[in-house]
Amino acid sequence: MLDYPRALARGNMELHSCIHAGNFDLADQRCRQCEYELECDWLLHTDLDAALRAKPPAELVRALEFALSYVDARVTRRGGHSRRSCPCEACRWLRDATALSHQLHPADPPDGTEADP
Repeated sequence: MLDYPRALARGNMELHSCIHAGNFDLADQRCRQCEYELECDWLLHTDLDAALRAKPPAELVRALEFALSYVDARVTRRGGHSRRSCPCEACRWLRDATALSHQLHPADPPDGTEADP
């Protein structure tokens, strides 16, 4: 479920001047001041090499929540999307990821109108 937002984040980052090639380094002050700090940090912690299966469920849920917010923000910036019916890849992913999130948090109210432009 994290593959699509990872690819989206990587594709939206301009890394030509990044000395770390988009690999977040908490010890480097430049990383903490970079406009891609959140994306890089999230990518680092959701890297497939980071053994996602070994991560605690709560950490995976937080990763999914960040991904939902990130993709939703990207879709909202472009406009003209309806999370309920838009056939684009981002909106389809949002519907699937939202359904998964609701399975993980069954007490949350159903999604729909609040994120639908």
